[in-house]
Formats: sequence, structure tokens, C-alpha cells
Amino acid sequence: MGIVIRDNPRDILFCRVLLDHRRADDQEITGATSAQATKTFTTLNDSGNYNFTLASGATVTVNGILKTGNVSAGTLTIVSGGALAGTASITVAAGATFNDAGGITSVPVVSVSGIATFGPAAATGISPLNLASLSLGSAAKPGQVSLISPLSHGNRSVLVTPSLTFPGTTSSWQGTLDLGSNDAVIRNGSIGQITNQIAEGLTGTAGIFSSAANADASHLTALGAILISASQTFDGLTAVSGDVLIKYTYFGDTNLDGQVDGTDYGRIDDGYLNQLTGWYNGDFNYDGAVNGSDYTLMDNAFNNQGASLASIIASPDAATTAQIAGGGQSSSVPEPASPAMLGAIGIGCIGRRRRR
Repeated sequence: MGIVIRDNPRDILFCRVLLDHRRADDQEITGATSAQATKTFTTLNDSGNYNFTLASGATVTVNGILKTGNVSAGTLTIVSGGALAGTASITVAAGATFNDAGGITSVPVVSVSGIATFGPAAATGISPLNLASLSLGSAAKPGQVSLISPLSHGNRSVLVTPSLTFPGTTSSWQGTLDLGSNDAVIRNGSIGQITNQIAEGLTGTAGIFSSAANADASHLTALGAILISASQTFDGLTAVSGDVLIKYTYFGDTNLDGQVDGTDYGRIDDGYLNQLTGWYNGDFNYDGAVNGSDYTLMDNAFNNQGASLASIIASPDAATTAQIAGGGQSSSVPEPASPAMLGAIGIGCIGRRRRR
């Protein structure tokens, strides 16, 4: 049995715990919804199967281990002390809410027509959220999925899935995926489709977006997406050719190494001269062209990227980043106060203004 939250015509709160087989001492709790609209369970463990039937609008909070998370109404919350273990699927119906701050130890199929939030990860360091697939409902009932931003970016999550599905079509997507200040790896993904979904997400109403970046009044950060053509390490994970990497980073960070440097300026210049598109080539606002607006975003990020923020955002393996979409290794950032660096910036800016 799974975790099921659905309407109860008797307007009562009813909970039954089913162990490996039905026992005479099965627990049953009843009471008025108004008096017991919220219930917390702390004694569940991995040895049993659990079934919850709640009045619509009631809430269950779990601080134990569950095997399945299927929510058809109301709210199911797994706090940091709990976990989903061995679950094959998570299904959240329209009007229902699923919150998981405890972690998932399996690789479930996830389908969301309601609201689902994951994180922030309780562990220190980068934590992968591995999903067999993630579907954002249907056109009639699109879902909303969020990865909560961590207090420290070094403790971010990275969503990893071979299948990310939105209802709708190009430039008319439905449903939302908010990565916050987290990252993602879409195995064998479509860079064109994901780029279009991020472009739509700039409004925060559909597609893929970052609430953290959208709230950044200084316009330093965004979600960058690139398709890789060779294996590399990303957020401590192995990404292979054909994977699409999505990173919360600075505008201008073309290769997603967490900083804006001379390598990135060389890449946007090439994108401008050859009329290329895509984040990797310098189209940082996803409008389909590399132009003065992208240079402005990049210059702003370059001039204001704090060294400490760069080191926090950068993946631990940024120094050994492999070739990305035909690009070379990233170089280290020169000292901002270096006369040679200041001269190079001045020359580069003059050249770019002439081209614009």
C-alpha cells in the first residue's frame, strides 16, 4: 500500500498502519477534522507498508521512513529526520501537496499535477536528487515542482534525471520547475527544448526557472544550460556526452565553471561574430541572439563577482572541467587589480563597442 490522502465524506481523520500482514493491534485514530487537522508520526520505520486516509485539507507530517509517496489530496510532509526508502513512485494529484526535506534513497518515477517541493538537503556538501523521471502533469492539470535553495550554496542539490517532461509545446509550456540556487543534469537531454523552457521560465510562470536568480536585483546570476560532448565531472557527478547541464551561476559563465573570465569573453566574441546562439556561445538572456544586452549582463557579472562567491558557486572539480561542446579548459581568473588585466578589459570593451 502507498500513502494516499483523499477526500473523506465522513469528514474525519482516520489513520491505519498496515504492517507486513494485518494484525489485531492495527492502530486506528479518529476525531473531528477541526481538532486533528494536523498529525505527526515519529515511529514509522522501513519494515512496514503504510496507508493514510485523511479528510481533504488535513496534513500528515512524517519523521520516519516511508516506502511510497502518493498524495491525492491534502498535504504530506517528510521532515529532515524522515526519508522515502525503496519507493518506486511519487504521484501528487492536482490540489495536493508533497514536501520532502528528508531525502529519497531510491530512484522513483515522479509525476506531479499538484505541488511538490524537495530539500533543502540536510547533508553537508552537494546532494544528488536522483529521479527515474519527472513529469509536470498534463495540460489540464500542470504541476509545480521546486528545489528549495540551501542556506549555503556549497550544500546545494543537483537534480539528476533521464526524463523531464512538461505539458505544452515550444514557447507555450505549462507547469514549472524552480531550481532555486540548485543545479541539474538531464541525461541525454534536448538542449533546444531545455533552452526554450528556461527562456519561458524568465517570467517564473512556466518552464524552468530559478526563483533565486529572478529575485536578484543586481542581475548577477541566472540558470545556464549547455550540452556536453565529452565526459566530465559536474557537481561531483559523472556527466557524459549528450547530457545537458543546468547550473545556477553568473551571467557570462559560458562553460559553467562558476566564474566569468577571459575564456568566457573569447567565447561570447566568437558567438557574436558568427551569429551563434545558446548560453555556451553568449546568449545569456535566451533571446536567440548574441548582442549588446548579453555583453552588458556579462560585464556586470564580471565586475561584481566576488572571489568568495565564485569559489562557493564553482563546482569542486571546476579546475579539471573537461571539454564542453568543443571548448577548451577554463583558465584561472587573473587578479582584478593587475594592470595587464585592466588593460585587457579596456581593449576588449573598445572592440566590443565597435562591433555593436
